[in-house]
Amino acid sequence: MYFFKNIFMVLSSTSLHDSDISESQHGLNDKHMASLLDACRQMDSWFIKKRLALSTYCQEYALKEIDALNAECIRKEKLAQELKGRIEDYSKSIQVIIDQFSKDLPYFA
Repeated sequence: MYFFKNIFMVLSSTSLHDSDISESQHGLNDKHMASLLDACRQMDSWFIKKRLALSTYCQEYALKEIDALNAECIRKEKLAQELKGRIEDYSKSIQVIIDQFSKDLPYFA
């Protein structure tokens, strides 16, 4: 059973009276945009229903997801610290280069 339409089929028009100048200029007319938004809402609703069913019947999936999110947060914090260290190293290197080039110039003193 299909709960949502094919999104790409919504974008194509089969009848010629649906097209107008604004569609050719801007890509989509209001009818097609409304159909696309409706298909997206249906798909979003389908995913929410599936997620609710999984979280209701299988709590271990929720615990695994929480553990995975915690691990991802720790990994991203570690990556942020590494990037912060690199930026500090680069700024120190740039300052050394500026000091070497400007030590004999009178207008930097």
